[in-house]
Amino acid sequence: MANWYTYVYGDPQKAGSYFYSVAKPVCTTGVKVCAVLLDDTSTTVPAQVNLDPLLPHISNGLMTLIPQPTGLGVQRLVYLKCNC
Repeated sequence: MANWYTYVYGDPQKAGSYFYSVAKPVCTTGVKVCAVLLDDTSTTVPAQVNLDPLLPHISNGLMTLIPQPTGLGVQRLVYLKCNC
């Protein structure tokens, strides 16, 4: 089952920087990672999940400042937020 994990602090490429969330993010674009969608059921805080499949999408999102992956009909796995 897929769950949302909110990026809270630290390195966006480390699982311990994310908290489990019951809500879908409302953020979409920006300069910081907002949330990631993982096929994982871990609800520990901070998350102890495997981010390896998302690392290219996290990097691409930080480079392009748009949700990743891109394409028509593709499920977005990484959302970003502004640094406001």
